[in-house]
Amino acid sequence: MPFELRASGCELQSSTDGGETWAEVSGWADFLTNCIPDQTSIRLTSDCHLQESFDLGATWETVGDWDENFGECVQAHVPIIGLPPNPTEETPQQLTCSIAAYVASQIILGAMGAAVTAVQDDLTLLGFGASVLSLIPEFILVRAGYDAIAAIYGAVSEGSLSDYEDAIADGTLWLNVTCAIYGAILADGYITPGNFAAVVSAVGGISYSHSDVISAITTYMDAVGATGIAQLSQGAGIDTAA
Repeated sequence: MPFELRASGCELQSSTDGGETWAEVSGWADFLTNCIPDQTSIRLTSDCHLQESFDLGATWETVGDWDENFGECVQAHVPIIGLPPNPTEETPQQLTCSIAAYVASQIILGAMGAAVTAVQDDLTLLGFGASVLSLIPEFILVRAGYDAIAAIYGAVSEGSLSDYEDAIADGTLWLNVTCAIYGAILADGYITPGNFAAVVSAVGGISYSHSDVISAITTYMDAVGATGIAQLSQGAGIDTAA
């Protein structure tokens, strides 16, 4: 009968009777680890250390030079919050007004108008989201963008459509929204996480015949968030140069 070898699990076995019976090869279990070293395992810890292990995870060591070079190689996402670009060299007051008008007309009215059109055309939330991204492509950079899109779509689709149709055609309303934002950010000159609550409060304090519209606007603004609104407002400077 031929001599045969096989691996059964991690055990090396031999047979001298054509595979009828099998016996463990002497010394295999004792010396295997000396012949085949443990494989290297790696992990990334929650505090961003890259570690390696040579003993199946029993002990871990930080990979050499990882901590020293990590910051240079992998940059964290840092939102842009500050004065928008000012290519037309507007005065500080003019730029503040441009920011307020941009947020009111593009970020708020733009999304609400798209939501009204989506409901009129019986679009799904996904279809509405695509239309908003074509209208305000910067939304892709806002982490809370999906929540904001869902908030304004939900308000319009579940509320009185005629109220929102009236609102998007009401120039006085959007002038009031612009003025409310302007007054809340005038001291700083732009939208910041520090004045964001005052911005939302000012808009929420606007007296309007359709109170559900004002509520929807503030809910939407809260969903976009302070950082999101600040990021989206960066388009104001470019918009004035168009």
